[in-house]
Amino acid sequence: MGRIVVTEFLTLDGRMSGPGNDQSWVTETFDGDMDEETLAQQRTVDLILLGRVTYQELAGYWPTVRTDHPEITRHMNDTPKAVVSTTLDRAPWGGHAPARVLTDLRRETVAAVKREVAGDIAVIGSASVVAELAALDLVDEYKLMLHPVVLGAGAPLFENLDRRRFTHTRTRALANGVVVLHYAA
Repeated sequence: MGRIVVTEFLTLDGRMSGPGNDQSWVTETFDGDMDEETLAQQRTVDLILLGRVTYQELAGYWPTVRTDHPEITRHMNDTPKAVVSTTLDRAPWGGHAPARVLTDLRRETVAAVKREVAGDIAVIGSASVVAELAALDLVDEYKLMLHPVVLGAGAPLFENLDRRRFTHTRTRALANGVVVLHYAA
């Protein structure tokens, strides 16, 4: 059975993105160590779960991008996807088949998706999906890459969430100042 794993780039002030969904700060620290960490995390992923906005942004980028990271690009393009949306009727970017469109994140829906995969179900970006899964207590693990940047405004990872305590499972400090934090929910 799969696990829901929220995998996010975060700033020191807990932002997933800056105003206007700006994430240019991520590339400032992306280096060989970040490549290694990203690839290690991708190896356990059987499905990528995205919100509509993140899905459309990534679908417009990854299929045509040429990067110095062919393994990361291949993973992003080839891994099956599910997109949470009440407005999309189809989602063609999904790996070897179109992405599945989920109209809700009820416990039953998430349980059915988890039964279909053996590995991780990675939630990338998708602030509204993360918030909904967290509120329903359906996240199994958080993998947070904390960047040495403060934005002061933007989308926070945790907003309107009741007090919670997570279990620390692993920390890795990268030479570029990024700290990778793993927490069981």
